[in-house]
Amino acid sequence: MPRENHVEEWIPFYLLGGLDAYETEMVEKHLPRCAQCRAVLEDLRGGAQALPYAARPIPPSPRVKRDLFNRVHADLRANSAASQARAIATSANWFDWLRVPSRAVALASLILLVLSIAWALSLRAQVDQLHAQVNEQRVALTLLSKPSTVTKDFQATAVQPNARGQLIADLSDHRALLVVSGLKPLPQGRVYEAWLIKGKTPVGVGTFVVDANGVGQILINAPEPLRVYQIAALTEEPEGGSALPTTSILMSSQFN
Repeated sequence: MPRENHVEEWIPFYLLGGLDAYETEMVEKHLPRCAQCRAVLEDLRGGAQALPYAARPIPPSPRVKRDLFNRVHADLRANSAASQARAIATSANWFDWLRVPSRAVALASLILLVLSIAWALSLRAQVDQLHAQVNEQRVALTLLSKPSTVTKDFQATAVQPNARGQLIADLSDHRALLVVSGLKPLPQGRVYEAWLIKGKTPVGVGTFVVDANGVGQILINAPEPLRVYQIAALTEEPEGGSALPTTSILMSSQFN
C-alpha cells in the first residue's frame, strides 16, 4: 500500500478505474475503516463522476432533425444532381456544427481531469506534511517521557547571535528533536542543515526552514547512536543540503 495507514494517493486513480485488481481491493477494504480517506474520496467523487457524462456527444434537437430530413426529401423530389450535391454539403455542415460542442465538452472534461489530479497530488503533499509533523511531536513526547533523555543547549556564534536551540535526545538512541528560535528566515533556495560531528567528520542529518518568527524544528535520525558524536552544529546551506558544511557554523552544542 502507499503508506501503512492511508491510501489517499490511490483514491483519484480508484475513481477513474486506473487501479489493478489488487490495488482496488486494498482501497475498498481500507475505506470503511478510515474516515480521513473516505473524506478524500467524497471530495473527489463529484468531479470524477462528471467526466464520463461531460464528454458524451450532444444529440440533435427534434427541430434540427425535422429541418434536416425536409431538406433531404426536397432534394429527392427535385431529382436534380446539383440539388442533391447541395443537400449533402448542407448535411455535412449540420453534423460539423453538432461535433463542435462535443469537442469543447471533451476538452473541458480533460481540463477537469488534470485539475482533479493536480488537486489530489497537492492534498497528498499536505497530508504527508501533517504526518511528518505528527511524527515529530510523537517522537518528542516519547523522548521527554524517557528517564535517560537529556536536553543540550546550543550556543550561537557571532553570525546570528540571537539564535537559540535545544537538542532533546536520549544519547543511546539514534533519534533526537532539534528546536530552534531566533534564526533569520532564509530566501528561497536556502535551508538550515543540522550536523553531527564525530572526531573531525561532520555528518548531515537533515535540513529545515524556519517560520517568519525564526522558529523551527527538525527530527534527527542519526546513522549511529548519538553518544558516538561529540558535537551538534547548524549551518546555512543550499536547498537539498550539502555533503560538507559550506558556510560558517551558526550554533553548536557539545555532547561530552
